[in-house]
Amino acid sequence: MKKLEGPLAFIPCLNPKKGCLRIDVCVIHLIWEKLGERMKEFLNTITLKDIIELNHREVEMKA
Repeated sequence: MKKLEGPLAFIPCLNPKKGCLRIDVCVIHLIWEKLGERMKEFLNTITLKDIIELNHREVEMKA
């Protein structure tokens, strides 16, 4: 996924190029950061082959 889409930042404060002025005092940032880590772990398990196979199954089901 990363090779297709590039680095993932689910909300602006997780984007290292944009950042946030309140990052040091924001509890919500910590929650998003943890969720982002979990989502990245999951997405790292998905291959291009998986995406292609999923697409083929979806197309076959709709045909």
